[in-house]
Amino acid sequence: GGGSFSTQKKVNEDEDKEQNPFRTAYDGGNLPITEGNPDIFDPATKRRLKEHIVWTLPEGFNLGHLDFEFYLPLFMAGLSIVEEPYGYLAVQGVRDLVAFGGKNHRLHVCVDALATKLKELFKLDNPVVARRAMVVMQQLMTCDKVTETGPEERRALASSAAGDLGVAFKEHFKGLAGGLNQCRNNMIKAGDKAATAVAELVMETLEVMEVNGGRDKEGQAAAFGEIKPFCPDYASVTGAGA
Repeated sequence: GGGSFSTQKKVNEDEDKEQNPFRTAYDGGNLPITEGNPDIFDPATKRRLKEHIVWTLPEGFNLGHLDFEFYLPLFMAGLSIVEEPYGYLAVQGVRDLVAFGGKNHRLHVCVDALATKLKELFKLDNPVVARRAMVVMQQLMTCDKVTETGPEERRALASSAAGDLGVAFKEHFKGLAGGLNQCRNNMIKAGDKAATAVAELVMETLEVMEVNGGRDKEGQAAAFGEIKPFCPDYASVTGAGA
């Protein structure tokens, strides 16, 4: 859009398809982030900041100037990288973009791309990557919820875009539920402690989708009907199907 900051043209679109686009962009200096000094002392927590990112935007720019349709899916692609520093750079970048984008209603234009990325991540059979994807999915389902009651928040709540990002994923509930169920089955088969914990997180993520996915014409949770065929043992947390 007008006035938005993007390095999209700098990223080589002919890059080897096997190369992760997030890694390519970061290694090429085409992402507005850098590794923060892990030894910086945080006076608020009285601890070192450890691994963290620093946004390197031009003077006078903030996250609101970023092209979310370009950057958020690109950072999401980085969630599949377990090698550091790429992993934590992607995780923290996604977290910051979703938090800002949710609060400022900038994410609706990205829903299709984000759903596609989530389903790709669920297929990778890696508990670390699956956990990251589910944390992001839960954040996406809740990031535009208004919890404060000040004048600014009341105005946001009155807008049609407030609090309905979870509902915007409606067309993708079936694909997401299927991807989560396949991930859960793979983790149960793996059987180790980390995989078992991720399998449990799948059910929690489905619950978040059910609660925040809106209602159907009968007033039932819209996501429930898409979850149940994939997960027969799933129990509604909203009273759906009773």
